[in-house]
Amino acid sequence: MEKTVQPSNKCKRNHVGLEDRISQFPDEILVSILSFLTFEEAVRTSVLSHRWKHLWPFFTGSLDFDDPDTMWDIADEKKQLKVERNNFAKRVNRILKLHQGSNIDQFRVCFEFNRYSKHRIDGWIDFAMSKRVKRLELDFTPTWVCKSQMRYTFPHERFTKLESSVGVSCIESLMSLTLMNVRVTGKLLEHLLSNCPLLERLHVSDSDDLVTLKEKLEFLKFQPLTNLRHLKWRVTASDGESLVYLISMIEAAPFLQKFTLELLWSKPLIEREFRKVKKYPNEHLKEVEIMGFVGRAIDMELTVYLLESAIKLEKIVINPRSPALVGTPWEFETTEKNEGAIECANQLKKNLPQGAELLIL
Repeated sequence: MEKTVQPSNKCKRNHVGLEDRISQFPDEILVSILSFLTFEEAVRTSVLSHRWKHLWPFFTGSLDFDDPDTMWDIADEKKQLKVERNNFAKRVNRILKLHQGSNIDQFRVCFEFNRYSKHRIDGWIDFAMSKRVKRLELDFTPTWVCKSQMRYTFPHERFTKLESSVGVSCIESLMSLTLMNVRVTGKLLEHLLSNCPLLERLHVSDSDDLVTLKEKLEFLKFQPLTNLRHLKWRVTASDGESLVYLISMIEAAPFLQKFTLELLWSKPLIEREFRKVKKYPNEHLKEVEIMGFVGRAIDMELTVYLLESAIKLEKIVINPRSPALVGTPWEFETTEKNEGAIECANQLKKNLPQGAELLIL
């Protein structure tokens, strides 16, 4: 017969004493402890005692709103997008209304939203900025890529106008900015890059309105982006264009350690003359990754520049597969175009800095 061992009175007293000691900490310390938890875990602490019940609204960690299971159900037509999108937005609004803290570390929303939700999303961005958010991520990638695009437009006027309620001081705290399937104007990105001295990571993908930025970037003089460590850029390009406009941003980040470029091709490729780009020694760039590489003048120009300027480069990864095929059954299919790109990538070995590794996927 099994004998149940009951804890001694001494153990009970020690356990209770430990709880009492934690509860005796000032609210500021308890809220700091909560910041190391996920938001859901922080909310669950409200059942511990009356003292903890009112602490979670002052949570300063990551407000991460994501529901991948529902997104899969929508893709499988088990649930309706319109209904689930409304439920998701209501949940976000309910939590933001209860939040009372003065700042948050991260604000992330990952769900399929478009321009018809503009009023709601504008309010969420205002909330995040008013809390001096450090990491902001909006990922509105649709369940089906081929679906007609009605992308949400980031409210640039809120940040670029002096009379705006969201001033420069509210974006100065930004350390990481990720915008996916969000329309972003060149004017806004110029403003952010010039007024976010702490920015370490910038990721913009699937944006329709960056044409004007491409035209200006080559000649634009940025404020030094001394905290930027990882720059990720996803662009739709053609052989008639050039990628050298990205160089001014790379050179404005003197301590950049990783540069990632994802290329999508929108037009038939045509031959044009290769243009040599003046190199500028970069002592901190350690890793370069280029996806969607085709080995034409447009991507070879930038790649050669990076190899010749990054004098302490450790690794460059060349991937000829299109970023649009990642996660699809066709991701690893080999085509004649890929074989040509691989042959061009092998020719880059002569440009490698000493000790650098060339990895062709």
